[in-house]
Amino acid sequence: MKPVGPDPQTLPRMFIAASAFKRLALYIELCPFEVSGLGTVEPSGKDLLVTEVFLIRQRASDSDTELDPEAVAGHLLQILQEGRDPSTLRLWWHSHADGPIFWSNTDEETITSLQIEQLVSIVGNKRGEFGCRLDQFTPKRLTVDGLPLIPLQDLALEDEESLRRQIFGELREKVTLIQRDVSTVPEIFLDSSCVLEIPIPFDEHEPPQWK
Repeated sequence: MKPVGPDPQTLPRMFIAASAFKRLALYIELCPFEVSGLGTVEPSGKDLLVTEVFLIRQRASDSDTELDPEAVAGHLLQILQEGRDPSTLRLWWHSHADGPIFWSNTDEETITSLQIEQLVSIVGNKRGEFGCRLDQFTPKRLTVDGLPLIPLQDLALEDEESLRRQIFGELREKVTLIQRDVSTVPEIFLDSSCVLEIPIPFDEHEPPQWK
């Protein structure tokens, strides 16, 4: 991918495949807490196209997510084994659940720590709001925020109820929900900042019906 320049006329538009957008929206809708993952981005002329989004094994709370490093490495290995280009793995997406769309300090730290050249980042919430940005790290650091995320038209008929159930099952398999609370037990209570992390299983009931 070519470096991004400061001229607005040289900035790429950000498209997303219809199937990828559906999965992204359902991951966010069906996970009760925040959720995150990776994805692939490919050039589309002068623009960029998000082709796939992936859910990675993780711990998730109402305020952050933590991807499993082994799961990330395993996903990259799978891409290599399939003979695909690992350089296309340049999307980080996450949700703020019911919260507003913005880039928190934790988000900024995550983007910097990934150090993926021309990293595309997407943040969404359960209201269907999305923010998109592009970060370039060489030859100098450059961030372009406020890029519109443009879903491509879906020409294929898809069983949306089946996809919804599939996404819900994947979330139950890969996401460990964490409830943080301050301990009130004397044997555990070390100081006023001692916080317990309590795993919460996904509800075993069927996911909500497609509206």
